[in-house]
Amino acid sequence: MINPRIKALSEAKYKQFRGWFDKRLDDAIAAAEAQEKAPQLSKVNIIQLAHIRVQSILSKFCFFYSL
Repeated sequence: MINPRIKALSEAKYKQFRGWFDKRLDDAIAAAEAQEKAPQLSKVNIIQLAHIRVQSILSKFCFFYSL
C-alpha cells in the first residue's frame, strides 16, 4: 500500500501540473485559431503547428512526471 503522505504529495503535484497543462493547451489552441485567421497559412500548417505544440507539452509532461 502506498504511503498516504506520498500519495497526497503526488496528487498535489499532479493537480499543479494539470493546471499548467490545461493552460498551455488552451494557449496552443488559441494560437492555432489565430493562425487560422492569417491568410498566408493553410489549414495543414495550422494543424502541424498545433501538433508540434501539443507534442512539446506532452514531452514536458513526461519529463515532469518522471521526477
